[in-house]
Amino acid sequence: MAARIRSTPDGSPIDRAEALMLATAYETARTEIAELLDLLTTVREALDVPHAATSGGAAVRADLVEHRCMYAVIALEAMTNPLTSPAREAAYLREQLATVPVTGYVTTAQLRAALAEGRNWAEVTAPADGT
Repeated sequence: MAARIRSTPDGSPIDRAEALMLATAYETARTEIAELLDLLTTVREALDVPHAATSGGAAVRADLVEHRCMYAVIALEAMTNPLTSPAREAAYLREQLATVPVTGYVTTAQLRAALAEGRNWAEVTAPADGT
Protein backbone atom coordinates (compact mmCIF):
# COMPACT_ATOMS: atom_id res chain seq x y z
CA MET A 1 0.00 0.00 0.00
CA ALA A 2 1.29 3.50 -0.88
CA ALA A 3 2.38 5.77 1.92
CA ARG A 4 -0.16 8.38 2.97
CA ILE A 5 1.49 11.78 3.12
CA ARG A 6 -1.35 14.29 3.39
CA SER A 7 -5.06 14.57 3.78
CA THR A 8 -7.73 16.61 2.08
CA PRO A 9 -9.75 19.28 3.91
CA ASP A 10 -12.35 16.63 4.72
CA GLY A 11 -9.65 14.44 6.31
CA SER A 12 -9.45 11.74 3.66
CA PRO A 13 -5.89 10.62 2.98
CA ILE A 14 -3.91 11.29 -0.22
CA ASP A 15 -1.32 8.78 -1.36
CA ARG A 16 2.05 9.72 -2.90
CA ALA A 17 0.85 9.31 -6.50
CA GLU A 18 -2.14 11.59 -5.89
CA ALA A 19 0.10 14.17 -4.19
CA LEU A 20 2.52 14.13 -7.14
CA MET A 21 -0.35 14.54 -9.58
CA LEU A 22 -1.73 17.50 -7.61
CA ALA A 23 1.70 19.13 -7.31
CA THR A 24 2.25 18.74 -11.05
CA ALA A 25 -1.17 20.21 -11.84
CA TYR A 26 -0.47 23.12 -9.48
CA GLU A 27 2.88 23.90 -11.13
CA THR A 28 1.34 23.61 -14.60
CA ALA A 29 -1.39 26.07 -13.62
CA ARG A 30 1.16 28.49 -12.17
CA THR A 31 3.18 28.34 -15.39
CA GLU A 32 0.09 28.88 -17.54
CA ILE A 33 -0.97 31.87 -15.43
CA ALA A 34 2.51 33.40 -15.68
CA GLU A 35 2.48 32.91 -19.46
CA LEU A 36 -0.97 34.50 -19.75
CA LEU A 37 0.13 37.47 -17.65
CA ASP A 38 3.19 37.87 -19.88
CA LEU A 39 1.00 37.82 -22.99
CA LEU A 40 -1.39 40.38 -21.50
CA THR A 41 1.53 42.60 -20.50
CA THR A 42 2.88 42.40 -24.05
CA VAL A 43 -0.55 43.29 -25.48
CA ARG A 44 -0.69 46.28 -23.16
CA GLU A 45 2.77 47.37 -24.32
CA ALA A 46 1.59 47.04 -27.93
CA LEU A 47 -1.36 49.33 -27.32
CA ASP A 48 0.38 51.83 -25.04
CA VAL A 49 1.52 54.34 -27.66
CA PRO A 50 2.15 57.83 -26.22
CA HIS A 51 0.07 60.72 -27.54
CA ALA A 52 1.60 63.02 -30.12
CA ALA A 53 2.35 66.68 -29.46
CA THR A 54 1.39 67.82 -32.98
CA SER A 55 -1.23 66.99 -35.60
CA GLY A 56 1.48 65.64 -37.90
CA GLY A 57 2.66 63.43 -35.09
CA ALA A 58 -0.91 62.31 -34.50
CA ALA A 59 -1.02 60.85 -38.01
CA VAL A 60 2.23 58.96 -37.39
CA ARG A 61 0.91 57.75 -34.03
CA ALA A 62 -2.37 56.60 -35.60
CA ASP A 63 -0.44 54.49 -38.12
CA LEU A 64 1.67 52.98 -35.33
CA VAL A 65 -1.40 52.21 -33.22
CA GLU A 66 -3.12 50.56 -36.20
CA HIS A 67 -0.18 48.26 -36.94
CA ARG A 68 0.59 47.43 -33.31
CA CYS A 69 -3.11 46.76 -32.61
CA MET A 70 -3.27 44.44 -35.62
CA TYR A 71 -0.38 42.36 -34.25
CA ALA A 72 -1.97 42.26 -30.79
CA VAL A 73 -5.28 41.04 -32.23
CA ILE A 74 -3.47 38.34 -34.23
CA ALA A 75 -1.74 37.12 -31.06
CA LEU A 76 -5.00 37.09 -29.09
CA GLU A 77 -6.94 35.37 -31.87
CA ALA A 78 -4.25 32.70 -32.03
CA MET A 79 -5.04 31.83 -28.42
CA THR A 80 -8.29 30.24 -29.62
CA ASN A 81 -6.13 27.55 -31.27
CA PRO A 82 -5.49 24.75 -28.76
CA LEU A 83 -2.10 24.04 -30.37
CA THR A 84 -0.59 27.38 -29.40
CA SER A 85 0.55 28.75 -26.05
CA PRO A 86 0.59 32.16 -24.39
CA ALA A 87 4.41 32.07 -24.30
CA ARG A 88 4.60 31.43 -28.05
CA GLU A 89 2.13 34.21 -28.84
CA ALA A 90 3.88 36.68 -26.52
CA ALA A 91 7.18 35.92 -28.28
CA TYR A 92 5.51 36.38 -31.68
CA LEU A 93 3.98 39.67 -30.58
CA ARG A 94 7.33 40.97 -29.29
CA GLU A 95 8.97 40.08 -32.63
CA GLN A 96 6.28 41.94 -34.56
CA LEU A 97 6.36 44.97 -32.25
CA ALA A 98 10.10 45.25 -32.86
CA THR A 99 9.26 45.92 -36.53
CA VAL A 100 6.97 48.81 -35.53
CA PRO A 101 8.90 50.80 -32.91
CA VAL A 102 7.26 53.85 -31.35
CA THR A 103 9.34 56.49 -33.12
CA GLY A 104 8.89 59.18 -35.73
CA TYR A 105 7.05 61.82 -33.76
CA VAL A 106 7.35 64.03 -30.68
CA THR A 107 5.21 62.85 -27.78
CA THR A 108 3.44 65.20 -25.39
CA ALA A 109 5.72 63.96 -22.59
CA GLN A 110 8.83 64.74 -24.67
CA LEU A 111 7.46 68.18 -25.48
CA ARG A 112 6.71 68.95 -21.82
CA ALA A 113 10.19 67.83 -20.78
CA ALA A 114 11.83 69.96 -23.48
CA LEU A 115 9.76 73.01 -22.55
CA ALA A 116 10.70 72.50 -18.89
CA GLU A 117 14.36 72.58 -19.99
CA GLY A 118 13.74 76.00 -21.56
CA ARG A 119 13.61 74.93 -25.20
CA ASN A 120 10.90 76.46 -27.39
CA TRP A 121 7.99 74.64 -28.99
CA ALA A 122 9.15 75.21 -32.59
CA GLU A 123 12.59 73.69 -32.10
CA VAL A 124 11.21 70.69 -30.25
CA THR A 125 8.51 69.88 -32.79
CA ALA A 126 10.53 70.61 -35.94
CA PRO A 127 11.06 67.53 -38.14
CA ALA A 128 14.37 65.77 -37.56
CA ASP A 129 15.37 66.21 -41.22
CA GLY A 130 15.07 70.00 -40.90
CA THR A 131 12.19 70.46 -43.36
